[in-house]
Amino acid sequence: NYRVVIVGVSQRQTAAQLGEWAQGIGWQGVVVFDEGSALEKALGAKLLPWHTVVAPGGAILYNGDASPDSAAVRGWLGR
Repeated sequence: NYRVVIVGVSQRQTAAQLGEWAQGIGWQGVVVFDEGSALEKALGAKLLPWHTVVAPGGAILYNGDASPDSAAVRGWLGR
């Protein structure tokens, strides 16, 4: 099982703008607004946008400024 979480940061939009965007695309998942940038710092984001894949146990599988390749994602999902 996996879950996609969208994280917005205050350098790019307000919490209200993030909520409107998520609603506008029909997003049904979790949306988090990292107002103080604590999550951004904890995940080691060096620039925006930033992509992080976290395993269920909390290990960071991927950190980078581009989406991970599909083969890696399939491997993490066991597919």
